[in-house]
Amino acid sequence: MTESEYIAEVCRENALAQTVDWLLQSDEERYFADRHVATPPEGLSAHVACLAGFALLEDWAADLVEFKKRGLFSDGPVLMIDQEWLDELPDSPPPHVILAIAKNREALPPFALSGHPANPADCPLRDLLEHTPKQVAVRWLEPREELEHAGAWLFRIVS
Repeated sequence: MTESEYIAEVCRENALAQTVDWLLQSDEERYFADRHVATPPEGLSAHVACLAGFALLEDWAADLVEFKKRGLFSDGPVLMIDQEWLDELPDSPPPHVILAIAKNREALPPFALSGHPANPADCPLRDLLEHTPKQVAVRWLEPREELEHAGAWLFRIVS
C-alpha cells in the first residue's frame, strides 16, 4: 500500500456522513467522535500516520461547513498526536481526531482547548504545518508523570 492509498483509506473509513445522518435521525442530542488513525502498514513510517491525521482533520473541518447547514453545531475537530507516537515508543496511541457535534448549541459540551499555545516552528511536525494551506493553531499538553504521559500536540484549523 502506498502512502497516498493509506491516507485515502483512513479518511474514507472515518468519514462523518453516516455519523451525521445517524445523529439527525436519532433521539440523541449530541455525538462525540474520537477516531484513531489506523497504524500504517509495514513499510510506512509513523510519520505517515501524522499525515493521515492532518488529512482527516482537514476533511472533518471541511465537512462541518455542510453539516452546519443541516442544523448541527460544533466547535470543530482537534487532532491530537502524542509525543510517545512521535518518539515511536511501543504501545503509543496513534494520532486521533476528536469532534463533538450536537443538534443544538445547548447540547454541545463546553470545550476549551487544553494545553499551552505553541509556536509551530517549535513543533516536531513543523514540516507538515508548512505544507498545509490552512492556518493551524498548535498547542502543547505538558507531560504528566503520574499518568506516565510524555505530552501531546494538539492541532485545530482556525481558517
